[in-house]
Amino acid sequence: MIQNSGETHPELDEILDYFESAPGEETSEREAAEEALERHFAECDECAAIARRVHVSRKLLDAWSLPKRGSLEASNPTLARSLANLIERTASTEWRQRLRVWADKWSGMGEGAVRMVLEGPNRAARIITDGLDDFLRTGALWKFALEPVVLTSVRGRDAADRGKPSKAPNISVAVARGASSARIAITSDVGQVEVRVDDLPPDTKAPLVLLVPTTGEHAAQVMELQCPEGSSHWEAVFEHLQAGEYLVLFEPF
Repeated sequence: MIQNSGETHPELDEILDYFESAPGEETSEREAAEEALERHFAECDECAAIARRVHVSRKLLDAWSLPKRGSLEASNPTLARSLANLIERTASTEWRQRLRVWADKWSGMGEGAVRMVLEGPNRAARIITDGLDDFLRTGALWKFALEPVVLTSVRGRDAADRGKPSKAPNISVAVARGASSARIAITSDVGQVEVRVDDLPPDTKAPLVLLVPTTGEHAAQVMELQCPEGSSHWEAVFEHLQAGEYLVLFEPF
């Protein structure tokens, strides 16, 4: 390192090393070297200009190297905790590994996302499809939109109710259309969420579906889409959900 602030100028590596220092890494030798550099910068316009250029260049490189959406813990601590808890308590070794990849490689972002609010058995669930870009990976396959649902009352089957119309269930639906269509239907009367994909892309493994409560003390759940025998679609059903707000996320491909 530089010994004085006279005619001896620091090498470029010394200037780079100066900007590499981080809190907690300083030693008495390093502190002395940094003080010598700072004295030199104060007296030498040429080296001060080089130091400024190095500082600006490093800031640009740091910005380019950061994940586009930041760390999962910083951007969405609730989702981060949910993934961590599921990794810890999921019995399937394969699922645990897939959840780790989801958290680490994809920062928790999904192939599709929907927010929903269950307010009670006598009110239809509210589905929110806007403002979810921060939960979607770049080029996500499924972009959901609300789907109007028209239901008619059905006749009661019990003898006491024979001939009387029974109340139609409160169902809300979000649909993503395109090369591969997906559907999320919420029946608020029974606290049920049905996730369905009509046609997975070729050679694509059926994704996991994550249900994350964003309010209350309920635990997150994860399921893998399954193809029922004799069917061509894939589905997963979450049941007995309590009132609250939830996030539904598809595992990225």
